Amino acid sequence: MIADDRESMRSALRSLLVLRPGWVVCGEAETAKEAITKATELRPDLIVLDYKLQTSDGIAAADGILQAMPTVPIVMFTLYKTDELELEANRIGIRCVVGKEDGIESLLCAIDSELNSRVNLGKFGFPHRG
Repeated sequence: MIADDRESMRSALRSLLVLRPGWVVCGEAETAKEAITKATELRPDLIVLDYKLQTSDGIAAADGILQAMPTVPIVMFTLYKTDELELEANRIGIRCVVGKEDGIESLLCAIDSELNSRVNLGKFGFPHRG
């Protein structure tokens, strides 16, 4: 699933992600509320989430998603990557923050890593939020 406030970015990401064998984009969202709702309805294997969303941010969206689905991997893909953002993201359960300036290859590597971790660890292998 892709959550980004810009339709052009969602479209570009969707076009690139579906080129990978076995990868399907099951849904898209542009607001935090929509991201939480769609994630809980669609139960994606992974979420690509921007930090900037309409009316809120990716941290709030991730917090809501992870409360409902604590084991879903989230890769934050953002122009606003800082050490502080990365710490806050890690604190709520996002293990990977990729800067958009790092490029699509960095994002694809992060997604592969998160999906492989999920397969290797099983659904209970992720640290529980407390």
